[in-house]
Amino acid sequence: MNFLDKIILTISPEAGLRRMRNRLAAEFVVRKYDAATQGGRRNSGWFRSKTTAAEEVSVAANALAATAQELCRNNPLAHRIKIIWASNMVGSGIRGQVATTNKNVRKKANQALSDWAWSTFADFDGHYSFYGLQWLWAATIVESGGVLIRKHVDDKGGKERGLAPVRLQTFEQTMLDATVSKPKVEGHTVLSGIEFDLEGRPYGYWIKNLDRLTGQISNNPPIFLRKDIECIHLFRKERSGQHLGVSWLTQSATTLNKYDTLIDAKLMQDQIAACLGIIISGASSAVGVGNSNSQIEEIEPGMVHYTDQGATVTTVTPPSSQGSAQFMEIVRSDIAIGAGLAHTQVTGDYSKMNFASGRMSKIEFFQTLDYCQKHMLEPGLDTIFRWFSAVYMMSANVNARNVLSCSWTYPPRGVVQPKEELDTLITKVRAGFTTPSAAVKSMGDADGNLETVIEQWKVDKQLFGDLPFDIDPSKFSKAGNQLNVDDAASSNAASPAKKEGDEDAE
Repeated sequence: MNFLDKIILTISPEAGLRRMRNRLAAEFVVRKYDAATQGGRRNSGWFRSKTTAAEEVSVAANALAATAQELCRNNPLAHRIKIIWASNMVGSGIRGQVATTNKNVRKKANQALSDWAWSTFADFDGHYSFYGLQWLWAATIVESGGVLIRKHVDDKGGKERGLAPVRLQTFEQTMLDATVSKPKVEGHTVLSGIEFDLEGRPYGYWIKNLDRLTGQISNNPPIFLRKDIECIHLFRKERSGQHLGVSWLTQSATTLNKYDTLIDAKLMQDQIAACLGIIISGASSAVGVGNSNSQIEEIEPGMVHYTDQGATVTTVTPPSSQGSAQFMEIVRSDIAIGAGLAHTQVTGDYSKMNFASGRMSKIEFFQTLDYCQKHMLEPGLDTIFRWFSAVYMMSANVNARNVLSCSWTYPPRGVVQPKEELDTLITKVRAGFTTPSAAVKSMGDADGNLETVIEQWKVDKQLFGDLPFDIDPSKFSKAGNQLNVDDAASSNAASPAKKEGDEDAE
């Protein structure tokens, strides 16, 4: 009812009632979405801003990052969410395999990439290998929303160590300087420390200058780094126009914060539930009434307290603490859902889950994991490989005609019944639904390359000699029985032309 309705209703109740009745009838005639209505008992609490993704994350990204960092410092569930996500995305490392038409160049390039990736020289700070940095990047994205990776070329250090002279420096997304307003190139714009070109595409990043001695932001001017040439920005983009990532703990942050309060209240409730006590009021003495003047300020388990007067015994029966376990499970499930994980992944509690439900929850998680690995991390890894290949080809004097490309092998995903998974993979290969190369990659082989596996098999078989190891499928069946090479019915038998001593076969 608006102001005019009130006036009409006061002057003429009949006219006012008719006016309101007609409005209600019109609302029922005009069909609409309930969620789009304004006001009313059900929708009065909606806060629906008409802002863009860029406007929203510009204001909230750093505050959300600070909130998530505080939670990860002190809240065990928040810290576990970060660890679980990073460990699943990266594991022991996403391995790269160099490909080129020249076999000799390919072999040397793969060895150079492996040497560089396993050394702490790849880390500008000298703490992690390239694979350890991958884990750090994934954890930073989950906690702070995004990560910035800067390229350094260290010719002297690389030559001393015999490695490709590329070093990678890691910054949290919060290191973007949002105070910069003057772009490096005329006509460009700057938003949240990111410079955009005339067409609105990211052109470069303004990063705060960090004082290495104190670890604090210095007063020196910010550093400008060109996108993809000197720096890359990795984050999860969920809306068109979004230029910053937000912490993956955002949807669960409020509940995580209240979870600590809930745990404290639960502990206090259990303490009170254990406080069974007895209060004894003593009778009057022969010389008068006693007076202890004692006051009970707290209760303790097994407490017996004496007071004056009455000779009355009172038992203190505390309230029961039962019934809260189920509610705690609901809270933890909401936290897990908000973080994009299964309840069991966050809590580690598998007591109420059977094998089928566990596999189904992982199927949904693996779909999200595919996005994180292939669409969020892999483009950045491709850029880093371009940095590596450019300086490697120059330092190793590789002919420019040998174009180097790289494929990435992700860590194997844990399974409950590995034998069944392996049998399924073998069936897919034999049926032609997948290739042996893809099968090797899916198993998370260290090199992720079928050629490398085959070459190593040749070396191992030569090392075996005549030793009867039953892992050789040309000599032993799947059941472990030795095959008779003279049995023509056996599919594993050698052809007559290849039998030992057959001179015609030579």
